[in-house]
Amino acid sequence: MVSFGLKSAKRPRLSQSGAFAAEDEAEHSPPHLTPEEALESSTREQAAGEAFAAQGKFSSALQCWNRAIALTPERALLHEMKAQALLEVDEVWAAMQCARQAVALAPNWPEAHLTLGRANIELGEPGLALSNMEEALRLQPGHTEATAEISTIRMLVQQQKQQNPNGGKRLHVVPNT
Repeated sequence: MVSFGLKSAKRPRLSQSGAFAAEDEAEHSPPHLTPEEALESSTREQAAGEAFAAQGKFSSALQCWNRAIALTPERALLHEMKAQALLEVDEVWAAMQCARQAVALAPNWPEAHLTLGRANIELGEPGLALSNMEEALRLQPGHTEATAEISTIRMLVQQQKQQNPNGGKRLHVVPNT
């Protein structure tokens, strides 16, 4: 996984960051490239996005990664990096969707499960996040980041269970008539 320290610092929300994908794909639809040329261009966009993200310029990073994804949508790494950046700008739902795509493309890649778990935590779904982290650890036992985060997630799951003893199931009370 390419990590650029996205876990803790919260940055201001980007305006219309969810629109990047549609706008960029329409503006920058890939010309007729060979698969090799598309991969080469995608790799350049990926590297540019990584450089922007390392500088905290997530809007520019997202634009680069959207162009890269338009060229090579099958590359799970691009979706996972985009998910990390979207988490940084508090676009949690979009981040979860990108992380899900990364998992769908690379189900045996622990980093994709890790990022999906982080998105699920931000969405208030610690149970799903726990499943994601456990899968990351199943795929790579001793994974440093998953190991460091899973105990906190287990605590959140326990707190959620204590706050909702019905296990998340709502009881429907029907008045007697």
